[in-house]
Amino acid sequence: MGVLGIAKRVLDTTISKNLGTFIYLTTFRCNGTCDFCCFKNSINKKFDELSIDEIKKIIEKLPEIKDLAISGGETFLRKDIVEICKEFNKIKPDELCLPTNGIMTEYIAGKTEEILKNINYKLVPTVSVEGMEKTHNKSRGHFRETVATCAEFRKLREKYPEKFDFKINTVIRKDNIDELDEFSDWVYTNIKPSYHSFELVREKPCHISDMLPEVEKLKKMKAVFMKNSKRYDLGYGGGLRTKLTASLNSALFDYYISIIENKKALPCLAGKLSTVLYPNGDVSVCELLPPIGNVRDYEYDIPKMLKNAKIPKNCWCTHTCFQIANVKYSLRGWNVWLKKILKAN
Repeated sequence: MGVLGIAKRVLDTTISKNLGTFIYLTTFRCNGTCDFCCFKNSINKKFDELSIDEIKKIIEKLPEIKDLAISGGETFLRKDIVEICKEFNKIKPDELCLPTNGIMTEYIAGKTEEILKNINYKLVPTVSVEGMEKTHNKSRGHFRETVATCAEFRKLREKYPEKFDFKINTVIRKDNIDELDEFSDWVYTNIKPSYHSFELVREKPCHISDMLPEVEKLKKMKAVFMKNSKRYDLGYGGGLRTKLTASLNSALFDYYISIIENKKALPCLAGKLSTVLYPNGDVSVCELLPPIGNVRDYEYDIPKMLKNAKIPKNCWCTHTCFQIANVKYSLRGWNVWLKKILKAN
C-alpha cells in the first residue's frame, strides 16, 4: 500500500463505517503447546463453532475488508478451511494473513494449495518460529516439522508468485531475546520468507508479564529489529515504500517501549478499524477486551453490533495487529510516524 492508499485509509477510518481489519478466530482447537498462548484457558475446550452456513450469513452483511486474518487455535484444524477462505472472496480482501504453527507439513501444504485454487486474493500464511531449534522446541515443539512446512511454502511461492507468499513471526520473550540476532540471520538465509516480524509477548490479558524482557534489553533489541526490517523490502524494490516501511517500524518499536514504560497508548481505532470474531460467534473490537455480544443474537450482522461499541479511555496494550493500525491509519499516529521520517532525513 502506497502513501495515497494509507491516506485513504486514514480518511476511511475517520469519516466512514468501513472495517479495515477483520480477524476471525475459526477454532480454539490446537495441536501446539505454547506456554505463552493468550487463549490457553480456551484451547481445546468444547465450543459451538460457527458452521459454514453461519459464516456465509456473516459475510453477506460485511462491507469490503482489505486486511483479513483467519486464525485460531490452529487454523488448519478446521476441515472446512478451504470453503471458509473461498467465501471471503465476496468481501474482496487484498490479502489474507493465515497464522499457523506449521506442524502438519504435508496436510498444511495440500490445504494451502487448495485454498489458492479457490480464492481471488493473495494468501500469506505466517509461520510461528520462536528461535533456534532448542528454544523453539521448549516453547512450541516440532521445530523440524515447522521448518519443513516453510520449505513447502517456498515451492508454492514459486508456483503461485502473484498469489502466494509467507512470513515468519517470532514472539519476543525473556527466554529467546538473547539469540534473536543470530536467529534472524538464520531465518533470512535458510527460511527465506518475504518478511520476518517480531512482536512482544502480550501482557494482557495473558497475565504473563514475567515473560516480557526488561526494558533495557528491549531497547538494545531495536538494532536487530531495524536490521531485519531493512533487509526485507516486501516487494517494494528498495525505493520510497521500503524506506517508509523501515521508518514505520522504527516508530513502532519506540512506541512499544513508550507504552511499556508509561502504560499509555494512542487512542485506539479498534472497532472502527478492526473487529474480532471468535469461534463461537462472540464479537469483540479487540482480542484483549470482553465480547460485545454474539452474532447469533444479532441476525449475524456485525456492523450493526459495532455501532455502539466503545473502547475504554485508558486502554493500552502492545498488541501488534492493533498498534500498527493506530500508528499507520490515524492522524495522531501519522504525527508519530512523521517525526521519525523527518529525523531519518
